[in-house]
Amino acid sequence: MLHSDDDGTAAPGATLCLRDIGSGRRVRIFKERGPAARGCRLASYGLAKAAACLDAAVEARPDAVFVNRFGREVAAGRGLLAGIVAAVIAGLPPHRSVGSYPPDGLGRLRR
Repeated sequence: MLHSDDDGTAAPGATLCLRDIGSGRRVRIFKERGPAARGCRLASYGLAKAAACLDAAVEARPDAVFVNRFGREVAAGRGLLAGIVAAVIAGLPPHRSVGSYPPDGLGRLRR
């Protein structure tokens, strides 16, 4: 399950999807709350659908598992945590993407 900017049905940047690289299926995980909305747009129902895709992928025993994680959800024992644990138990250590540091737009680190 890897990050995909959108599923082609919303304005650019308005939504976020996870894409199952095995099946190509995209699962929308952001709520569309309008341009003035603030705060987390993560949809728990979307993560539940993504978790089901991850479970199916782990059961299929792929050569590798790549998965995004969502810190607050994982810390609370939700999100894709169960699928990540299942992958480890199955002997399929999950790989996750790591962004560059410092993130774009922050400029140079200062002392």
